[in-house]
Amino acid sequence: MSFSSITKFIVTASAVLAFMGCGSDDDDDPMLDCNSTEAMTASMAGAAVIMASCAGCHSAPNPPGGVTLPEDVMSSAARIRARAVDAKTMPPAAPLNDQDVSDLSAYLDCL
Repeated sequence: MSFSSITKFIVTASAVLAFMGCGSDDDDDPMLDCNSTEAMTASMAGAAVIMASCAGCHSAPNPPGGVTLPEDVMSSAARIRARAVDAKTMPPAAPLNDQDVSDLSAYLDCL
């Protein structure tokens, strides 16, 4: 994956977080203020986790589980959370560390 693809994904993630209703009353976690500086920072770090730890396999032709990243992040958020955050079985070679799990969780919360 090229640097420009990573940059495009991070810019797109920023726009999604800024303009798709983060912090609205219908968020899954009413305690998370997606408009806060901390949540925005963690969300951006979570987007970087996707690119660094997931997109290597999930951007290839015929990706595992049929999830192509970054295109399928929003439609696959529940699956990503179940495997990478809750069960910690993704990525299979080296599960995410606690900080990456926290950042990814904040990112998924604010989609």
